[in-house]
Amino acid sequence: MSDKLPDFLVLEQALERINADHTASEAQGMACGMLAVNRETRLLVWLKQVLPKQADAQDVYVQESAKLLTQVFEQAKKTLNGNDLSFEILLPPDEFDLDERVYCLQQWCQGVAFGVAASGLKTLKDLKPASKEWFEDMVKIGASGEMDITDEDESEAAFEELKAFLSTGILMFNEETQPIVGQPRQAHDEKTLH
Repeated sequence: MSDKLPDFLVLEQALERINADHTASEAQGMACGMLAVNRETRLLVWLKQVLPKQADAQDVYVQESAKLLTQVFEQAKKTLNGNDLSFEILLPPDEFDLDERVYCLQQWCQGVAFGVAASGLKTLKDLKPASKEWFEDMVKIGASGEMDITDEDESEAAFEELKAFLSTGILMFNEETQPIVGQPRQAHDEKTLH
């Protein structure tokens, strides 16, 4: 299995071929939301949410989509719980129009919200204040309309800030909802050499 995210366009086209209800960005968001609430979420549980209900496991296109989606899931699991802060939102390449990339970023946000809900988080009241605020802001970003793109450079900078806010935010949300507890340090009897 590849250690990288699949190409956005390859996954997007694979999902279109099987008439999936979700975009590539939304699917990754769903994985992130589910894993941020429960890092033990199983791949098959997530795939059942992403793949169409009528998907035939013997269909070559469904198999292709499932293989690519497995990469997305495994990468999300690895980077959400890694030490290197290398999480990356699955979006179209920079060559795409900004409005298309914004739309996919909003789809990712909607996927996260869906994934969190699907994992059983019923209320935000138990979240730490920073996680609650980030989640509420993320939901607003996902529900907002089109981005005002009057100045291309300013709009591109604003998009990059949003992307960074969401990328670091999902890592913080994951850590606060299920902190990684390290191994306790063992006391060592250090002997000094004379």
